[in-house]
Amino acid sequence: MAQSPVQDLRESTAVTEFGDEGETTSRRNGGTGSALFYLLGIAAAVTLVYFMVHEGAASGAAINIKGLIIVGTGVIVAALLSFDIGDILGAVGALVMSVRATPKVDSDAVYIIESARCMRRSIHEAEEYVQRIPNLFLRTALQMVVDGVPLDDLMNVLTWRIEKDAERENVRARLFRTLAACSPAFGLLGTIVGMVGMLGHLADGNLSQVGAGMATAMLSTFYGLVLAFLIFKPAALKLEQKTRERVAATNLLLEAIALVRLGRSPSMIAETLKVVAEQRREREETDVT
Repeated sequence: MAQSPVQDLRESTAVTEFGDEGETTSRRNGGTGSALFYLLGIAAAVTLVYFMVHEGAASGAAINIKGLIIVGTGVIVAALLSFDIGDILGAVGALVMSVRATPKVDSDAVYIIESARCMRRSIHEAEEYVQRIPNLFLRTALQMVVDGVPLDDLMNVLTWRIEKDAERENVRARLFRTLAACSPAFGLLGTIVGMVGMLGHLADGNLSQVGAGMATAMLSTFYGLVLAFLIFKPAALKLEQKTRERVAATNLLLEAIALVRLGRSPSMIAETLKVVAEQRREREETDVT
């Protein structure tokens, strides 16, 4: 018995994007795996900081209020002066959401195939089906197809939308890159402040104040490096990776949407998605090697 185009698409996408059945199962559980590795990374970072701080040090020696204030306030001021509050809040929210796996192409592609089938039967049926699609970008695009928007206008609008979304996401990644660059500088500032305070107490021989100044100097640098290389830079890389994955997936769907607008059959759209996805995967593997 012949399979439907939707079934063919599910199987071909699984084979094309994920290789064998074991990889397919892994990608289907990508959300859990991504969150797990993210939490493992956080745990490893906390463990590293713990051992760096407590190796040969007293229990509370790693906490220096002056150093924390200098570095923390400096980072906050740099963020507020360089970016809008909306970008800052959006970056924090995007980082939290980045723990989730990138949405799979096959689930959205099935909506495209079903929309093409509905359009062959009835425009009214297609309109009703499109309104039930949860993906806002896909719902808007297919609604434009149902409304008969010319192909050139459709592609221009959707391409512009993809570029704007990617630009917004790159701003969020750039926020964390900026903070990663600023944090060591504010750590150095704290070091200078601590050294000045330490030198000021050398003349009166107050060793406790000299030690306090030295602690501020050393720990400020430590705080700046930890923020830069264990928090902000990994966060920027994470967001950039998610943006690349989302743009690649959306461009693949864009090609399928164009085929729907041209009135191609559901089976042809499914086969095209399979071929394009395979070509993208081979290109990515070539880039890696």
